[in-house]
Amino acid sequence: MRLVTVKQASVAVGISSYALLKGAKEGIYPHEKSGNRFLFDVDLLEETIRERMLKSCGEHSGGDLT
Repeated sequence: MRLVTVKQASVAVGISSYALLKGAKEGIYPHEKSGNRFLFDVDLLEETIRERMLKSCGEHSGGDLT
């Protein structure tokens, strides 16, 4: 596991820094807080995004994509 900053994570997963921070504060994206810094594990973040996308697709299509 390698923790990276908001900016680094945002580039790695293709989500704006703003959306990533907002999602972290809302409990959507897994993160670790160190002082006032939000840190992310890119692998875990990618997996979370993948799961959310699959769930979203399944809800819209009515099918099971897993």
